[in-house]
Amino acid sequence: MDGLVEKRPGVFYRKSKAFVHFHEDPEGLFVDVRTHEDQPFTRLPVTTSRQQSALIEMISRALSDQ
Repeated sequence: MDGLVEKRPGVFYRKSKAFVHFHEDPEGLFVDVRTHEDQPFTRLPVTTSRQQSALIEMISRALSDQ
């Protein structure tokens, strides 16, 4: 997505701050995402296609806000 740079595998930055990164554990795939620069990360499950679609929408909205 425009505006994101993958600095390490699965770790994406927006400008100079970490924006989204992924974690895999026995319960599934999770993402930590920061939708606003001044807010902490929010952890969300992204195992299912519905969860992944919701994440893409969330990221698109966050990127279009600035």
